[in-house]
Amino acid sequence: AGLNGYLPIALNLIETHCGSATARELTKLMLLPRPEVEQMPFHSVDPLVLNDDLMRRIVRWVEDTPAADLHLAQLATALHMSERTLARRIKLATNKSSKYFIRLAKLNQASELLILTSSKVNDIANRLGYQDESTFRRAFKGVTGHTPGAYRELYSRSQLQTP
Repeated sequence: AGLNGYLPIALNLIETHCGSATARELTKLMLLPRPEVEQMPFHSVDPLVLNDDLMRRIVRWVEDTPAADLHLAQLATALHMSERTLARRIKLATNKSSKYFIRLAKLNQASELLILTSSKVNDIANRLGYQDESTFRRAFKGVTGHTPGAYRELYSRSQLQTP
């Protein structure tokens, strides 16, 4: 029982029946240990802390789009906005460039898969639509300072001990 018992089974069932987005949101709402905010470069793209509906819609679009297809032009079209207006709105809401914000949103999705699943890094890269594993590893390390494997070792739920 406990953290290493029924929780992974329950999370798998929730993801299977309700979808991965619902499973991620429920996991965030659970009172489970998570990495400290200072250690999480993804805090600014967390849909639960974003105050702007447009930014939440952008994060959802990024999560549903393969990494290789993430382009500001496609996002702008999906949101019925011009690229310039969208870039300005992202910068105003997040103080980050649109390209960086989109990258953070996709890598946040990867970080959650690394923390919450035991899937291989290559499988996660493929699932998220990266062209190859090395591109994914380079992008992830550039943002977090850790390789995906090292990040998993530091923050994986299975590594956490209950008091």
